[in-house]
Amino acid sequence: MANVPLATKMRVMGRSDGRCELCGGRKRVHMHHIIFRRHNNHRPENLIVVCEDHNPHQYPEIDLSLKSMLCEFYERQGRSREEIRDLCGGRYYTEELDSEYKAHLRLLERRYGNG
Repeated sequence: MANVPLATKMRVMGRSDGRCELCGGRKRVHMHHIIFRRHNNHRPENLIVVCEDHNPHQYPEIDLSLKSMLCEFYERQGRSREEIRDLCGGRYYTEELDSEYKAHLRLLERRYGNG
């Protein structure tokens, strides 16, 4: 997380209140890029605070769901598929989202608006 601006880190940690944004736990939480950092997307909506039990690197289904949720969030903002692919490392992820991830999507929309 060394390349993420301090103001962005503080915003994301404030958004999560220091809790895992998937389960609400506080056990060994850390910030995680949804789309790999090599794509230089340090936008707050591309960062999530997770606990050791919900590390997307360990659970491909969580990783794919988060990426799908992020693409849907960008789509709801009115971004084109091309813009979304650029923001998401050249891919457009799709997946039916379950209620837990839809709740996180609503949180993103409340925090960052719909457009």
